Amino acid sequence: MSYQALINKNLDLAFRKIQDLAIEVTITKNSAEFDFNNGTTTTTPDLTKIVKAVIIDINKESQQYDYQERQIMFKSQDLIDITAYDTVTIDSEIWKIGTRINNSGFIYLINIYKDK
Repeated sequence: MSYQALINKNLDLAFRKIQDLAIEVTITKNSAEFDFNNGTTTTTPDLTKIVKAVIIDINKESQQYDYQERQIMFKSQDLIDITAYDTVTIDSEIWKIGTRINNSGFIYLINIYKDK
């Protein structure tokens, strides 16, 4: 067994062991097109997938700006790629992907935010 398979097997075990700390979230993969005439980006949903995620940091609220931020972690093998155009739905609330998208090859660690 390769080390990569061993790590993925242990990640699966870890997500089972933490039980209800790993919640189901819906990742919506969006494709984006930039309109050079008016300077806006239009996103279109391509794929929706339900994955298990762990919320690491809850409710970082900005006093200067009007948004809430969270940090979540999920297994890289559950989804191929995350971009800033994708969204995360947690308990029917849609969160946007923030500026931090870290992928170790095994775990994604991303910041998500939503307007208040």
